[in-house]
Amino acid sequence: MDDQDRALTHPPTEAIDRFLRGAAPVDERKRVVHHLLGGRCESCAQTIWRGLRFSTHDTPQTPDYDRTLELARRRYREEVRSFDEETQEASAHLSRLLAMSPKERKQMLETESHFKTWALTHLLLSEVRRLAPRNPVEAFELGELAWQVSQELDPHRYGHRILDLQARARCLVAILYRIRGDFGESEQTFQQAKELLAQGTGDPIERADILLNEAVLYARQGRYDRAFALLDHVARIARRFEDSHLRGKAMITKGVYQSLADRDEVALQLLYGGIELLSPDREPRLLLVAWHNVFFCLSYMGRIPEALEKLPYVRSLHEKFGNRMDLLRLHWVEARIKADRGDLASAESMFQRVREDFLEAEVGYEAAEVSLELAGLYLRQGKTAEVKELARELYPIFKARDVHREAVAALIVFQKAVERETVSVQLVAEIEQYLRQARNDPSLRFHPSS
Repeated sequence: MDDQDRALTHPPTEAIDRFLRGAAPVDERKRVVHHLLGGRCESCAQTIWRGLRFSTHDTPQTPDYDRTLELARRRYREEVRSFDEETQEASAHLSRLLAMSPKERKQMLETESHFKTWALTHLLLSEVRRLAPRNPVEAFELGELAWQVSQELDPHRYGHRILDLQARARCLVAILYRIRGDFGESEQTFQQAKELLAQGTGDPIERADILLNEAVLYARQGRYDRAFALLDHVARIARRFEDSHLRGKAMITKGVYQSLADRDEVALQLLYGGIELLSPDREPRLLLVAWHNVFFCLSYMGRIPEALEKLPYVRSLHEKFGNRMDLLRLHWVEARIKADRGDLASAESMFQRVREDFLEAEVGYEAAEVSLELAGLYLRQGKTAEVKELARELYPIFKARDVHREAVAALIVFQKAVERETVSVQLVAEIEQYLRQARNDPSLRFHPSS
C-alpha cells in the first residue's frame, strides 16, 4: 500500500475529535481505535493526547502513547459493549418481524421507535443476502424494509455512515430487481446506491462491491464489454487496498460470464486464479459458485475425466452451501456427462427430472435448454415419438417470464421442424448453442445454418 492509500485509511482530525467527544458513529469509532492499535502512529497519539488534556486533570503534560492507547482501548470496549447490547435487542426485534405479515411489519416500524437501529438494519440486510438465492420475493420485501429503517436512523447517534448503510440497502434491492428480470429498475437502483455512497464516506471497498454487482447486471444484459471493464476496475481497487478476497471475487465473476460468452479456456484461468485468492470463511457460497463453474466449463469443453475428478468435491460444496436450484444445475451437468459417456438411459432419466423441476420452479429458460439437450438425446436413439411429445410440451416455457422473444422464436423453429419431421441433431445443437449465447443477450437472433 502506497502513501496515498495510507492517507485514505488514516482518520482525519475531525474523526478523532468526534471520537474524543463520544460523537463519532459506530464504524468511525472502530476505525479510529483500529488505527491506533495497528501501529505507533505518533501523529494521532499527539492529537488524542491534546484532546484528553482538556478533560483529565491528572494528565501529564507530555504525550504518553501507551496511556493514550489504553484510554482508546477503554473507549473502544465501552463502544463494543454498547453495540453488542444493541445487536442483542435487534436479534429479538428481527425474530418478531419475521413472524409478521408485511403489513404488520410496516405498522410496527411506524409505531415502535426502538426498532430504528443500525443493528436491526444490518441484521435485515444479512437476512436479505441469505434469502436472495432461494426466496427472492421474501428477500425483496425485507430489503425494502431495511431501506425504510435505514432512512429513519438517528444521524446524531450514527453519523455520516448512515448513507453508506443506505447505499448497501439499495445495492441489495438492485440485485433483487436483477434477479426478477427488472433490469431497468435494477440499473436505476444501482445508480441510487452509488450516489448515496458518494454523499457518505465514499468508501472505495463499499463502492467496489456496488460496481461488482452492477457488472453482473450488465453481463445479464449481454453488455459484456461494460461488465468486464467494471470487474477489472473492481480488481484494481482490491489490489490497491490489498483485499485479495475481493480481487478473487471479481476474477470469479468475470470467469462465470466469460464462460457464458463461450470463452471457456479464459474462464477456467480466471476461475482457478480467483479461487486461489479467496478467503473461504468470508463468503463460503462463493467457493461453491467458483467450483461449480469450473466443473461446468470442463464438462462443456469435453474434458470429462478432469470434471469427474472434481465432482466429489463439487458435490460436497453443494451439500454444505447449496440450495435446490444449485443442486438442479449440478444434476443437469451430471446428466450431460452421462450422455457423453454413453450412459443414455441414466442421462435421459436425469434430464427428465431436471426439466420437470425447472418447470415446477418456473425457471423457463433453463427448462428450455434442458429440453433441447433431451431432444438431442432422443434423436440419437431414434425416439421420434418422444421428440414430438417434447415439442408439444414447450407451451409452458413460451409463457415463462424469463424466456425472451428471440428465444421463443428459436424454440418455435425447433417445434415446426419436429412437425415437418425435418428436425436433426445438428439443428438441435445449433439451438442449444444459441440459447446459451442468448441467455444474457435478448437482442441476439437465431439463424439456422440450413
